[in-house]
Parts: sequence; structure tokens; C-alpha cells
Amino acid sequence: MAIKEMLDLFEVDQEKCQRDGLCVAVCPKEIIELKDESPVPCPIDGALKLCMDCGHCVAICPHGALSHRAMTSEECPPFVRDMLPGPENVEHLMRARRSIRVYKDKPVEAETLTKLLNVASFAPTWANTQKIKWVVVNGKEKVERIAGLAVDWMRDLMKNKGMVDGATVQLSKAYMMRIGKTVEAWDAGFDLTLRGAPALVVAHAPNDYPAANTDCAISLSYLELAASSLGLGSCWAGALWMVTKNCQSLREALGIPEGDANYGMMIGYSKYRYHRLPLRNDTRITWI
Repeated sequence: MAIKEMLDLFEVDQEKCQRDGLCVAVCPKEIIELKDESPVPCPIDGALKLCMDCGHCVAICPHGALSHRAMTSEECPPFVRDMLPGPENVEHLMRARRSIRVYKDKPVEAETLTKLLNVASFAPTWANTQKIKWVVVNGKEKVERIAGLAVDWMRDLMKNKGMVDGATVQLSKAYMMRIGKTVEAWDAGFDLTLRGAPALVVAHAPNDYPAANTDCAISLSYLELAASSLGLGSCWAGALWMVTKNCQSLREALGIPEGDANYGMMIGYSKYRYHRLPLRNDTRITWI
């Protein structure tokens, strides 16, 4: 291990380090070693290229001895165990979550949306690549414009019997019927696509990134639960996903590069309050 590689990747305060080997034990890439003759842990040869900047080594040290190239010990807030919810609280939060489709005529503050996205950015991603980018459409009129573009695409699809821009869109008969109802509802003044939500959040990632769909979904799940804790309602914008895959004008309006995997979520204050936790099907488990 070259001294320069150590300094470029992380530094260890020799006075604070207790040589307990915790950073060595938890490193997911196994690129930290603690040799008998070394006063502190050191990166192995080639560690600079292998490290994925996850921060495990900084987080595990109870002495604050290690600072990484991506974060210093001082920059990372302490873990406060007393702030963790109990299992009953977690279960209640997750069971109480509802897909909200009726919203108050009340805007969502930009500061609140920013807070939600900052929380969602801590969602796990494949090898800590953190490829997720976000688009926020904030304001009922702006969201309605996006819904209108989606309905226009659906209308063209119905009119041309599954053909849009010279390409065939493969959809089931049941889905085509649903699209027809969505267009009819829009013409009657009711938005089945984005439900009159005051805000829309879209997560997207490059389609050539192997975990693009998975990471987008996990990040939005984090956002959804965080929204519930702040008194906000949310709902996955499933109808929008199909359109953004095929509609260039909608992708351009959202600033999403062609081919990017993406999922959207409606955000707003629920107009109604729920009083019970609905039941679900019995859990289906295969034990191996």
C-alpha cells in the first residue's frame, strides 16, 4: 500500500484509532487491512478504484478516527439509537400508508418536497452508484399540463388503433379499455392520470444502468414513507409510466432523457382522513 493511496482514500487519526478492526470487518469491498506492524488500518493496493464510497468505514468507527475521501467523520451526524421507532411504530406507519387519489386544494411547499427528496436520496442503490435523478413538477396547473400531454398521447393511441408516431405500442385489450376510460374522463373534466395532485415527483436513471428500474422504485418507496410521516399523501403514477416510455413530447416536458427508466409519484395533502388499517391477503411464503 502506497502512502499516497492511503491519503487519497482515507485518513486515520492515530491518537483516536483503537485498532479494533471494525472498519476492516464491515468494508463490503474488503479493501481495508490491519497488519500487525501497522499502527492504523490501511487500504490495500488498488483500493482507490475498488472503493464505492459507501461510508461504512466512517459510520462504524465509534471513536471518529477515520475520515474518507467522500466524507469526514465530522460531516456525518451521530447515530442516535433513541430516535429509532419501535417495531410497532414501523408496522403502524407502513400499514397506515394509503394510495391517496383525492387531494386538498393546497400547494406543497418547495422546502417540504426538498426535504422528502433528501431523505429519499439515502435509499440503497446498486453498489452505491446513486444514479437516481429527480424531476419535480410543483403546482397544480403544471401537473395538469403534464396530465394533458399524457392524455393527448392516449387519445392518439386510441385514434390510430395502437399506432403512435409510426410505431406500434403493444398493450393488452384491458389496458386499451382503461386508456379509453381515462380519455373519456378527461373530456368530462376529471383527471384519472394525475388526479389533480398539486405536485408530481419523477425518479429517473439511465436505462443502460442495470439497476435503473429497481433503484427508482426503491427511492420512491423511501419518499412515499417519508411523505406519510410528514402528513402528506402520495400515489404511484402508474398511468404516467406507460406514456413516458413512448411519448417524446412528455419526456421533453419533464426533461427526462430518451430511454431513461422512470417512475412518477403524485404528492399532496389528502382531502380525507382514514380511520382503519385495511386487511391484506395472507402472506404467501415458500420456506427453503
